[in-house]
Amino acid sequence: MPILQSIVQNMPNLLALVNFALDECKQQRVKTVANAKPTINAIVNGINDAIIEIYVRGKWKHREAAQAITMAEGVSDYPVPSDFASIWKDIEIPSGVIFYIDPAGFNSKPVVPGSPTCFTMADPGHLRFSPAPDATFVVKLPQLMLNYYRRPVLVVNDLDVPNLPMEFLDLLKLRGIITWKKQNEFSPMDIQNDQQHWEQLFTTKLTSYLGRAGKRQGLKLAGIPSRTSYRGF
Repeated sequence: MPILQSIVQNMPNLLALVNFALDECKQQRVKTVANAKPTINAIVNGINDAIIEIYVRGKWKHREAAQAITMAEGVSDYPVPSDFASIWKDIEIPSGVIFYIDPAGFNSKPVVPGSPTCFTMADPGHLRFSPAPDATFVVKLPQLMLNYYRRPVLVVNDLDVPNLPMEFLDLLKLRGIITWKKQNEFSPMDIQNDQQHWEQLFTTKLTSYLGRAGKRQGLKLAGIPSRTSYRGF
């Protein structure tokens, strides 16, 4: 298993990550990922898969975002932010809370305008409030603050840089190596060992990030123990 070290101070771009994997596997470097061979494309996809997995599995503050929604009388559906992935928590208002409800349980809710008591996902791109806000509600609360999780920003071009804290650099490096090994039919045991190490490293790096940022509550939400015996690279 390669011994990786985070020796750079800034997250490297996609081309650097791909070439790192090639270096570790003793392969020739590439000058660009554009129009690359299938093996190179596979490494890119592997790195993006790692980005997605880190975002989805790590319920941590780096993913949390907030954006105001401007309310309109009689309008129940509102577009979500461009980087929206999922709801983070219910919407708090001075008089209480507007609760998020799963779409399956939302269909029977009333649609007569009034003060919204709940909301759901109407489709992948819109929120739906019930009841739709009436004039009185809009005057009192012209905007609501939506708290949500960002969707992963994937890397496609040479100079694209993963939008992740530095703690997760080694995870991206190792996933690139694992992907190259899969493409070149390394032994299943070797790949399995690397994948197990990736899982251990994920715990270590997430704990490190949350600890550095002082997000102890985030550790609890993510189901990660506050102490771990795993060691990183």
